[in-house]
Amino acid sequence: MRLFGGWSLCIWLALWSYSVNAQTSNVSDLRSSVFKIITISASPDYRNPWNDFSPSQSFGTGFYIGQKLILTNAHVVAEHRYVMVQKDGEARPVRAKVLFQGHDCDLAILSVDDAAFFQNIKPLTLGGVPRLLSPVQAIGYPVGGEQLSITDGVVSRMGFNVYSHDGFAQHFLIQVDSAINPGNSGGPVVQGGKVVGVAFQGRTTAQSTGYIIPTPVVERFLTDISDGKYDGHPFHGLSLQKWSMTNPSLRKFMKKSDVQGILVADVAEYEGVSKVLQAGDLITEMEGKAIGVDGKIEYYRERVDFRVLIDQKQVGENVSMKIVRNGKPMEVSFKAGSRRKHYKRNTVYKKRPPYAVVGGMVFTPLTRNLLETWGKSWYLESPLSLRRIHAYYEHSELAGRDDVIVYVQKLGSRINSYVQTPKFAIVKSVQGKEPKSFSEFVELTQNYDGKFLKIDYFFDEIPTFLSQESRKEAEAEILQSFRIQKGFVL
Repeated sequence: MRLFGGWSLCIWLALWSYSVNAQTSNVSDLRSSVFKIITISASPDYRNPWNDFSPSQSFGTGFYIGQKLILTNAHVVAEHRYVMVQKDGEARPVRAKVLFQGHDCDLAILSVDDAAFFQNIKPLTLGGVPRLLSPVQAIGYPVGGEQLSITDGVVSRMGFNVYSHDGFAQHFLIQVDSAINPGNSGGPVVQGGKVVGVAFQGRTTAQSTGYIIPTPVVERFLTDISDGKYDGHPFHGLSLQKWSMTNPSLRKFMKKSDVQGILVADVAEYEGVSKVLQAGDLITEMEGKAIGVDGKIEYYRERVDFRVLIDQKQVGENVSMKIVRNGKPMEVSFKAGSRRKHYKRNTVYKKRPPYAVVGGMVFTPLTRNLLETWGKSWYLESPLSLRRIHAYYEHSELAGRDDVIVYVQKLGSRINSYVQTPKFAIVKSVQGKEPKSFSEFVELTQNYDGKFLKIDYFFDEIPTFLSQESRKEAEAEILQSFRIQKGFVL
């Protein structure tokens, strides 16, 4: 028995070694399709929105998907000014251009004009969703070296959670025990020679914990951009009350004998789902999948939040549901996506934030970016009025407005020396008219031809009065003094 056990162990070790060597060889064959990405970027200063911060250089990874296209993370090329890609084993990077960026799902597409760049490079193909505890390999250029790095890992968890680049949007994601370090971002995570995910974020508070964007999210992104523009993921717009159906009294009221379904606590009125759902409804099924009292469904052999079904739809696609309202079963459907413009809680990435200089007073729309100027603890340090609107926009006085307009600072001048309005006050009206959008605010302030321009604010902040008689001359002087090229940018 001991001899047999020893031979069994030797045979097992030999087979294991062969398997590992085969996997390593298989992965090594892919390395020519993986590129290092060098980005020069400069972010806007949201308190002085006509200015940029100093440029910085960062590194990431991308991989070839065919048709002269490179897939990477959106955050690798966010706020880019200049992008280059470099082949494995070559010293000279080449200029690349960014074709698409999906900041909500943290994916981007690059291309290189030099046709010779992609010669003899095979595109990597997308695979399926890996099972828990199955092995994967992450390929990329993490910090700590110049060469390509290949690391082994195991799939440890699947879920529906926030993507950190956007800061708000939730999508399907997979956790692996491979460390996803800076530089790995945008690199392929492979299994059996096929891409099963894109490395995109790690967790600094945990060891050997990384996250990858699974192929269903990647495929949705590629489908979205197939018409030449990126529409983004639809937002579910639902606030939910989990475990409510474990209460026998509620089940009796809903006329449901089984412990199933999730209770709707609130619905954002600007989302498509608000046409068919209201607070108090019980959602029992979506797209034919039964929803548990925890709000989860069976999704790729794991239990995941049912809102992933809305998230994976293209904007405008139909979503079907079974609900119970006041004890009456119903079948309803709605089109995924927003019904109108509204304040969004995600981080914004664009070349220049909108602003207007009115009598030396600077106004801009509220964004998460502006709140983040208070640092990593902005949710504690930024003004309470701004945090309140950011968190409870749909329940606030501004729920019907496209933009929340904020007075951010005063550029000192004789025309505004007596203005006592506190910084970061939220605009309520201009000459008694409530602007629905920032462009309407600019129009009201630029086209007023009376003697004194009056701007009122929410929460009884001190209103602003500006003399129109000398405003034009003063504003020209202010713009020149502070080296501002334009009085407003939309």
